[in-house]
Amino acid sequence: MLGRWIMLRINFDSLRDSHPEYSDAWSGLERWLSKNSQKEFVELSVLLRALPRVNRAELIVALQLLVDNGMMEITYRLKAPEGHLLEGEFEEPDLVPDKLMDRDYSGYVLKKDGTVVSGYRWETSGATA
Repeated sequence: MLGRWIMLRINFDSLRDSHPEYSDAWSGLERWLSKNSQKEFVELSVLLRALPRVNRAELIVALQLLVDNGMMEITYRLKAPEGHLLEGEFEEPDLVPDKLMDRDYSGYVLKKDGTVVSGYRWETSGATA
């Protein structure tokens, strides 16, 4: 039987060595990313709620270190009024179009009716076992 392993392209051991002052953030992020490896994008607000024991300022600095080291990137998406994220990621909030197709293709969601949210994207490499 074939299984699928998802591996993050984030080296937490290296991060712990180079920035031990954020060890709580590294541990929290590593646990969260391991449990959510099928995703490749997360809103900042979701991470802040999911990691309540990690100091918020330290978590945000740790995330910025991940961005600065090319392990994650900040992207922007449109959230529909019902709370679901729409397809499409954008490098800047002002690049989000004025309307995007709803996820069920039933119509468009207007940017003015939704919420532009920031989040983090990371890459995974899939390996088959």
